[in-house]
Amino acid sequence: MAVIRHADSWVDLPQLGTKQAYRPTYSESLSLGPSHRRLLEAPLKPDSVAIDIGIPGSLRREDAAKLYELVYFGQGNVLVLGAGQGLAVAISAQALFDANHGGSVLGVDHDQQMIAKARANLARYGFEPKVELVQAALGPYSRSLAAERRQFGVIFVDHSPAYADVLAICGPLPNLTTGGAFVLFHDFNDRRNKDLSTGGYGVYAGVNDGLPVPPFAFYGIFGCTGVYRYEGQGDSPDSAEPKSFL
Repeated sequence: MAVIRHADSWVDLPQLGTKQAYRPTYSESLSLGPSHRRLLEAPLKPDSVAIDIGIPGSLRREDAAKLYELVYFGQGNVLVLGAGQGLAVAISAQALFDANHGGSVLGVDHDQQMIAKARANLARYGFEPKVELVQAALGPYSRSLAAERRQFGVIFVDHSPAYADVLAICGPLPNLTTGGAFVLFHDFNDRRNKDLSTGGYGVYAGVNDGLPVPPFAFYGIFGCTGVYRYEGQGDSPDSAEPKSFL
């Protein structure tokens, strides 16, 4: 299947926050079915660009639809660094189920209360068999996953906007990704990244300084999420059917 690189969606520092539309990465992704369409048309929270589909979180329509698409077409397991209350984990689990291929989702968060809330939210929709939730410090845990040679087809990074945290998480990523895998950095295209000196976000700078390019290549910005692909070497759903949350 053709993979489309949207290099023209890159924004330099002064243009951060510029609206970036959803566009397909895979040539067939405009017809993914009802779950995908619901994300693209999801209701928004009052006075916000964040979707409101029953699980708390701050994903835009474009962010959510891109995550769903890449998981749907991806190979292998999914890693969510910064599980929060389970929104990105649930979208990933839904995409795995809808695509009807193997794989599971590992969601990690440093906050035990967030893990408990995520577990409760996911239990309502029957996604527990496809999901593992872990409370751990993200940097050390990512390095331990790499040491165990665990690899993922899609990684969603939303654990912290702090420059040092983003920089640290970029280090293990080459060892956590299979060939052709995608890494999504939430809040990459957030205007708060423009000035670190005023306490703004450091996602954009952390990725630019910490992610090795190559072996990673920029593949596009969608909503506020920056997407990279690992271009190095290399390239069963539970019997209890979950209810769709979309």
